[in-house]
Amino acid sequence: MVRNVIAEDALLPYIQNLGKIEPCSIGLILGQSTPSKDYVIHFARTPQPAIKNVSEENLISSTESTTELRRKMTNFVEIPESWVGDHAKHVTRMLPGGMYVLGIFISTNEDIFNTHMGKIRKIMSQINKNLGSNIYLHGNPPCTNEKLVLVYNPSQGKFSCKSIEFVSGSQKPAEFKFMAKPTKWHQLDCNYQFDHLIPITREKVDWNLKEHLQGILETVEKNLSRAVIMIDLEIKNENDCLEQIGKKKIKNKNSPRMEQSESLKNLLVNIFVPCEDDVTNDDPIVTTCSGDMHFNGQLAVRVFLHQKATIAEATQAVKEDIVRSLAARFEMHWDSLIEEEAMSPEEKCSVHEPPRRVLVPLPSSKITLSDYLFPGEGPSEALISLEELLDLTVNEHDVIKDLEIQAEPGDYCPVEQPVTKNKSEDDLPNTSQTSKVVSYMLIGVFVVVLAFIIQLLRTKYL
Repeated sequence: MVRNVIAEDALLPYIQNLGKIEPCSIGLILGQSTPSKDYVIHFARTPQPAIKNVSEENLISSTESTTELRRKMTNFVEIPESWVGDHAKHVTRMLPGGMYVLGIFISTNEDIFNTHMGKIRKIMSQINKNLGSNIYLHGNPPCTNEKLVLVYNPSQGKFSCKSIEFVSGSQKPAEFKFMAKPTKWHQLDCNYQFDHLIPITREKVDWNLKEHLQGILETVEKNLSRAVIMIDLEIKNENDCLEQIGKKKIKNKNSPRMEQSESLKNLLVNIFVPCEDDVTNDDPIVTTCSGDMHFNGQLAVRVFLHQKATIAEATQAVKEDIVRSLAARFEMHWDSLIEEEAMSPEEKCSVHEPPRRVLVPLPSSKITLSDYLFPGEGPSEALISLEELLDLTVNEHDVIKDLEIQAEPGDYCPVEQPVTKNKSEDDLPNTSQTSKVVSYMLIGVFVVVLAFIIQLLRTKYL
């Protein structure tokens, strides 16, 4: 079966211009995948590697420098696979739920499919490896295990496209079309509330911050898997089309009953999570804990679905957006922590403030992508990563920065406890310490509070 892919005509000049300025370019195809059709929303050129050695760890640090010399690629074999794979992972962090890296595009005069299929398979393997390194980023669409390869030959002005199975490397033709009629998108918005108190057992007392955050992600995804999604206060069958939401019945004296479809509009989502455990008559389990972890706050969600999307697709996209956004922030936060923590007994409270979410609209589209700003950063910092990772030129006033509001640490840390900010990734010192330390994490509006009580309290929790 031939894979069908559509993109708007407005995206065509982008690739055509790359062929005029660079002998060889590679980038990512971003969009939404369905069993019958793929919808492309953006092409993002992979930034040229720095002249220094390329590794997975230096993509972002390299993009932060605007003066660093770049190595221009003259042919396809010079492109580092790890560089493209790392680009795919960082861009996935910025995509709303339901959107993915669909594949790669290449602009070159070389005959890629006949002479460089081995190189293409290596790039696909690296992308698959990087996207799978954090399962909570949901890097691959659930409906397919293939990636697109779109090749543009500037000298001939022709496109060719194939679909590559990124594990086996098998290939088949794909039909890629640029359409004049724009795709209509449903926009779904909601705020997801967190309020968890998680006991820290003795077995987990030596866990570092990363391990605890991974535990939170696992809990959140488990809860969401059982959640009920209500869209515009309606619950419909998962196979129903999303466009049926909000349709009105009209009855006229002189005409039979008929449906009038409203134009696509923004839809509000409510999420209901059932209680984690049923109450039973079994004897309670007594567990000795070394502390507890508080996880509270609110996360802003905004996803986009194609016009014919089903309720099941919308539900999956909303849940993915929550977990992906949470995983992206946690990953960025623990990567930023490099200083060892050595708290004194007087330091009762340690506050962590991972980045908050801001949105940026794509040109000529209602679809928005995300960036994440650490405390003290403004929209101008978002423009740097947007330009390098998405190859977008955006005005600062176009950044939607008030979707989430930065939390006040004092609201979550008792006033009698001094506050220590973001000091280490190891928030649980070993049990030999006698000081009582409480660590809080604040993530934008999405305020995450992690309280670690280090002293063995000998207190028993049910």
